[in-house]
Amino acid sequence: MQRFTILQDKGLPSLLGNNDRLMKHIDYIHKLNTYAVDQVNSSTSASGEKELPTGQSLYDNLEILFYIEHEVKHLFQL
Repeated sequence: MQRFTILQDKGLPSLLGNNDRLMKHIDYIHKLNTYAVDQVNSSTSASGEKELPTGQSLYDNLEILFYIEHEVKHLFQL
């Protein structure tokens, strides 16, 4: 549980639903996909307008996503 807490601190969406129970697998997959798309598209310009992420912000967002993916896979290795 401690490893999941660390991953959640880095941005992994919670495994718990609105009723504090574990989400169904398909619902959590959808939540993760939405989170990943939001992370990649989260760049804004200085004027506050949305723009495609580039450079360091894109790299940082992808690095976090790959780190989370790697750690989750590592947690479930047998």
